Amino acid sequence: MLKKIEIFTLVLLIIFAFYCALTIGSSWDEPYEMNIGKDRLKYLFSFGSYDYLDYRNLRFYPGFYDTSVTFLTKMFPKKYEIETLHLTNLLFSISTIFGIQLFINMNIIK
Repeated sequence: MLKKIEIFTLVLLIIFAFYCALTIGSSWDEPYEMNIGKDRLKYLFSFGSYDYLDYRNLRFYPGFYDTSVTFLTKMFPKKYEIETLHLTNLLFSISTIFGIQLFINMNIIK
């Protein structure tokens, strides 16, 4: 009975997280992060010939996540860019939690 309550609570929290990801608006730094990702994506698709201006200031800023999330959001209409960004962040977060649980259950982390 206790296990059913835990699973129900977990499913309820995941559904609430999806609801929040879809209804919350844009925060103050999301356009900046998306612009960084768009510039780096242009650089990757041009095979290094695109020279964006801020690369000197961002050389120590890890951009893999921004670039990959921008690539995923480009697959959907621009109208749903923020929702796609939030859903991608949510899926990465949930998979991280389940991945850590998997490591703990396998007794890798003690």
